[in-house]
Amino acid sequence: MKNIDVEKLKELKDAKNLTIKQLADKANLAEGVAAKIFSGINDNPTVETLKKLAGALDCIVDDFLVQEKEYFSDTKTAKLAEELKDNPQLRMLLDASKNLPESDLEAVITIAQKLQKTKY
Repeated sequence: MKNIDVEKLKELKDAKNLTIKQLADKANLAEGVAAKIFSGINDNPTVETLKKLAGALDCIVDDFLVQEKEYFSDTKTAKLAEELKDNPQLRMLLDASKNLPESDLEAVITIAQKLQKTKY
């Protein structure tokens, strides 16, 4: 199983306008090591290598790891998880609601239900 999302890694590199050589230099890696990762030849580099790449790209390792799509038992849950992953505002709402007392959580749910009704 591939661990690296090479396309995402390329997007991150391209967003920084870096060549593979420039990224390798910035990450203190041999150019050949970086080239093998970007070509998909090495799809399971060491954690240390991943950390170096992430540091050079100003991101975290999770940003370019393959995400398990079949982790959830149903597609609706998987879609919601994807939305939470991609939307920082939704993540913030979920995080904020985790520690609410039950009465406050019920109030938030009531507001959300009213918003849904007015949306349609």
